[in-house]
Amino acid sequence: MNAPENNSQVPSDVDGIFRYKTIFPLSISAYTTLVFQWVVYTVVCQTIDVFGLVTNIINIVCFVKQGFKDPVNISLL
Repeated sequence: MNAPENNSQVPSDVDGIFRYKTIFPLSISAYTTLVFQWVVYTVVCQTIDVFGLVTNIINIVCFVKQGFKDPVNISLL
């Protein structure tokens, strides 16, 4: 008895890069898609993380300067 054929779309290895469904048009290569995703995930996300860290430090400094007499400052800190 032969095994049934699997007609689902399985990623195929093309020059070491996996081809898969993306939101990009078919004219963009898999390599370009991977480079774009790498830039977004590393550069953009890292920039947002650093910006958030700096603003949180500024907020902590402001709340410490206002003092701990107000319960709102303690809860926000």
